[in-house]
Amino acid sequence: MADISADKSILAFDKIDDALSAAKDVGRYKGQVKNKEAAKAVQEVTDAVNKWKKLDPAEYHTPEGLDALKQQIGGILESIPMEQKTARKAVHDIYASVRKEIADQAPTYNKVMKDYGESADLIKEIEKSLSLGNKSSAATAMNKLQSLMRNNVNTNYGYRQQMANKLMEKGGND
Repeated sequence: MADISADKSILAFDKIDDALSAAKDVGRYKGQVKNKEAAKAVQEVTDAVNKWKKLDPAEYHTPEGLDALKQQIGGILESIPMEQKTARKAVHDIYASVRKEIADQAPTYNKVMKDYGESADLIKEIEKSLSLGNKSSAATAMNKLQSLMRNNVNTNYGYRQQMANKLMEKGGND
């Protein structure tokens, strides 16, 4: 993120405003609310973006500043329950438009976020492969981790071992 912090260019909100306009129709029919949760979520994000636009452009409209706005929208998205698909889709579209706008106007951001995304995906894959999530039992995770220590044991066609090796590479200590 150091490269992004150094970029002090002021970014435009045009495409973000377009995404907000498109999202306003989600959960509505001819101006009437048909999905209360979707309309509420879109309004919450719209309020957040409008508040952000009023902040000092030199601080908050930079690539780093818009990334913080994207994170705020991501927080709103995470708070929407999974079963509210319409609301999640509408907010996700706005989130994606903010990310795309930063990437289009600040090319360095794209490279940094690509590296970050690949690392985050790897962490998720390792957690899934070794059953390290909060929905898995500790016994399942221990069995999978212990299976890595045995010689000549086929651990999911070597996939778990590959994930463990990547974890050791990135994590430092065995």
